[in-house]
Amino acid sequence: FDTDLLNILRKAPRDLRRTESKNPDVLLADLLRNGKTALDYTGTSNFFASGKKCSPEGASTDVYSNLYTGRPLTEANIAYGIQQMMTIRASDGLLLGVRPRKLVVPFSLWHDAVVATQAKSIVFTGQNPAPGQVGASLNAAASAENVQSTILKWIDEIIVFDYLEDGQEVNSTSWYLMDTSDGPVSLLYSLVQPAEYVSLMSPTDPNVFNQDRYYWGYRKAEAVGYGLPQYIARFEAA
Repeated sequence: FDTDLLNILRKAPRDLRRTESKNPDVLLADLLRNGKTALDYTGTSNFFASGKKCSPEGASTDVYSNLYTGRPLTEANIAYGIQQMMTIRASDGLLLGVRPRKLVVPFSLWHDAVVATQAKSIVFTGQNPAPGQVGASLNAAASAENVQSTILKWIDEIIVFDYLEDGQEVNSTSWYLMDTSDGPVSLLYSLVQPAEYVSLMSPTDPNVFNQDRYYWGYRKAEAVGYGLPQYIARFEAA
């Protein structure tokens, strides 16, 4: 410790704050990745699944899905996802009024997300197509307001969530649509006890004086959980 000329050890307690502040993101990313195997609030279906019952108690036979496969991130698939989420009904048969405004992507899909949501009147050809664009022939240019312009009006934020990627391709190519408006929520985070930091590095500390041992750490109580699956959907490329 006395020869720590670069103050690396002395800076260790400060670096703990970064670990503590990022932990909610880590927990929420795990929640999203495990949603295909963890049960939702009904206890009868995985949080992300197809054919989920709108009325778990059996008042109606309507179903909905919040897991879609074979849907790479394109403007056409975003439009499809928005439409599907907007048609979800409650147990009384009435529309829930879901309005997905947030597009959540891993860093590897950041560019695709920007292209799919913000391109407007651009000249596309068969040799220079936009992702998911159809109808542009090889020798003729097409320049017009297309489906991308509509997507731009619906998606008001792209959330790049680095922690979604874990080395598995399925999690690097999956993306999510979320309704984060006031009211029901799809993901829950609770801070039970804020972080408390302890640093024992003073010569007056017994362990430091007697044994040349230095301690630092923090404790914190927080938790995450699944909310209502109707307000979030997962889309996988394959």
